[in-house]
Amino acid sequence: MQKAAILATLVVMTLLILYGDMTHRVGESTSGPRMTILLGFLLLAASLAGAVARDLGLPRVTGYIVLGVLIGPSLLGVMSVDDTAALGTIDDIAISLIALSAGGELRMSELRRRGRAIGTIMLVEMVAVFVVTAGGLLALSSFLPFTGGRDLVTVPPSP
Repeated sequence: MQKAAILATLVVMTLLILYGDMTHRVGESTSGPRMTILLGFLLLAASLAGAVARDLGLPRVTGYIVLGVLIGPSLLGVMSVDDTAALGTIDDIAISLIALSAGGELRMSELRRRGRAIGTIMLVEMVAVFVVTAGGLLALSSFLPFTGGRDLVTVPPSP
């Protein structure tokens, strides 16, 4: 609970620092000091969010994802669309580290023990995606511009 309180305090403090500076307007270029504050906030907040998730018995990755959704442009707006674009390289590195962390949660003994179930689930998902996508395209083919009134099977003219 203490880590969650620290995380909430960190979010509020960052919001006060960033939005106390009224010189930054949406659409303007993102300044160096603002990016430094955001990067520091992201590093601290991600560490805390991962610890909170671990304390709740969840993988750290879950904490990272929940934090990203919360502080993104669609919810709290700590990070604007311009900010996320400016941190593109760091975003790529962070995604790589998250994938590495998620892979670290896997255990080969668990994968071997549940291999048949995992394979079955993957096969069912692949078939379901194909059937739903193909069925949706067939059902909506008269409304889709790229089908252009074509028949289900188009036979090329013979030479």
